[in-house]
Amino acid sequence: MSNDGLCAVITGSASGLGAATATILAKGGARIVINYSSSQKEAEQTADLCRSAGGEVVVVQGDVSRDEDCRKIAAAAAPWGRLDVLVNNAGTTKHVPHGDMDGLSAEDFQRLYGVNTIGPFQMVRAARSLLEAAAKARYVLNLYAAGLASGDAHHRDLIAAVFADFNRLSDKS
Repeated sequence: MSNDGLCAVITGSASGLGAATATILAKGGARIVINYSSSQKEAEQTADLCRSAGGEVVVVQGDVSRDEDCRKIAAAAAPWGRLDVLVNNAGTTKHVPHGDMDGLSAEDFQRLYGVNTIGPFQMVRAARSLLEAAAKARYVLNLYAAGLASGDAHHRDLIAAVFADFNRLSDKS
């Protein structure tokens, strides 16, 4: 798969699904903004893997529940003049037993809602002008899934399927 010159922002890409997405795009030569909220060491490791695979990488700390951080994350792609792909992968959860309504506080719920629902909206809004500047079709992928089984093989299979469809669509644009 050739992603030479493809410009992408991937939120929550320090580890897991986001890191797998970044690594796959980097193998094709993409330019990638890797975002993390608190996992700087893992983000730098993912960035090193992506650079080794042929990608150009910028690492940006930011919490997608904060609008100003979303603008900072999107601004990291501004030197490229466009954004072909925005992958909203950042996500969080709090595991509580299904019937334990008291196990999730209002603050917990607001944090979950801020990251998982408001964050993707804020990222699209922050990246809109760069997405509109892309000459070919632009894509926004919302990948966060707390319920996915963990493990790199699962992540690679899912991302391979998503980007097979992405390539099929982008060839038609």
